[in-house]
Amino acid sequence: MESSCEPLSPTRVRVSVTATFEDLAADLDKAYRTVGERLAVPGFRRGKVPQRIIDQRIGRGAVLQEAVSSYIPGAYVAAIRTHGRRAVGAPEVDITELVDGERLVFTVAVDVRPLFDLPDLDTVTVDVPAIEVDPAEVTDHLDALRSRFATLTPVDRPAAAGDVLILDIVGDLDGEQVPEYSAPEWSYEVGSGGLVPGADEVITGMTDGEVRTLVFTPEQGAHVGTPITLTFTARSVRERVLPAADDDFAALASEFDTIAELRADLARRAESIAAIQRMVTARRSALAAVVALLDLPLPEGTVAAEVERLVAAGADGEAPDPAVLRDRVREELAGEFILDSIAEDAAIEVTPADLTDWVLTNSARYRIPPEQLADRLAASGEMALVATDIRRGKALGALVAQVRLRGPDGEPVELPTLPDAASEHEAPTAAAAASAR
Repeated sequence: MESSCEPLSPTRVRVSVTATFEDLAADLDKAYRTVGERLAVPGFRRGKVPQRIIDQRIGRGAVLQEAVSSYIPGAYVAAIRTHGRRAVGAPEVDITELVDGERLVFTVAVDVRPLFDLPDLDTVTVDVPAIEVDPAEVTDHLDALRSRFATLTPVDRPAAAGDVLILDIVGDLDGEQVPEYSAPEWSYEVGSGGLVPGADEVITGMTDGEVRTLVFTPEQGAHVGTPITLTFTARSVRERVLPAADDDFAALASEFDTIAELRADLARRAESIAAIQRMVTARRSALAAVVALLDLPLPEGTVAAEVERLVAAGADGEAPDPAVLRDRVREELAGEFILDSIAEDAAIEVTPADLTDWVLTNSARYRIPPEQLADRLAASGEMALVATDIRRGKALGALVAQVRLRGPDGEPVELPTLPDAASEHEAPTAAAAASAR
């Protein structure tokens, strides 16, 4: 295979490739097998049909098309890398010549990672916040624990946010009850947002025996677009009473004998969470500092395609702001380019153990058996994206280890080392997919 590479811009190239049929030999064999498995010929088992019979039945052209479609993706990526570039985004392919038995000539225009030199990372200074734990936060954690042991006491007053209402709910449509919008003696925390939109405003302030109604129009389901009248009947208003924060509660709810010991443990946990948050903030700030320092040119076609995808998917709410999304995508893509460059310079690799750790961690997070998650990733081809994400996580750790971290008082800060496979992402991002080629 021979190739040439023509720069169209700092972030786009056109690569021209000339391949011999020896280069296509493996893809041709694969194409014959693929076509043969779909072809039923009397006297031959599927997948065992001779090539000459396939050529007679469906034509050599169909096989060539299958082979060329299989060959081009890997060939153009290899050609671009031969010229020291990395492809991102979707390619525009143009087959200019195909002579059976002789050669295939095609061109590909595609976005590429810009060429750049990394700065001396040890000259980059990043401000890191102090570890601070608000005493009110500890109290909130204690109150959350107390709420797990709360008792519900009937009260003779209007229902307020946080109270539990025992409700009879009846959904009515043209005089007939709607089962999916009806429930007897439903226990509901006022203000929790667990009922249909507008219900909390209606039921707040209800007293025992009071009846109120709400007309609700579903936006999905069997009755979408049809107004349904919901009737709420209050059976009981109950107040959530928390146990006293004393030694007896500490002994009941924890392994500690005193409330002072329990508070101290909650404070230590809050401090540990704050330390992790500081670590994450430092990692993001360090990458953002290098992104700002380099101000890389970015492939605008890839950026625009990702923004369009996020808008269509409803990212950042129902009506995402394309300008905000564009800034975010640009920063993420620049960061990924930088991390990939760091990983290449440092020869960072992803081991089978890294992939196993990622699968185990995320299978627990998504409540999917590890084997099932691994099979899904392998079947969808996303395991390569996971590996890219892990590699970038390692590169981010290497970046943070080299920059100068400075605390609020100007003193140097050292962060604990995250696991090798740690990453800022829970799953491969779309931008990662674009730049993982």
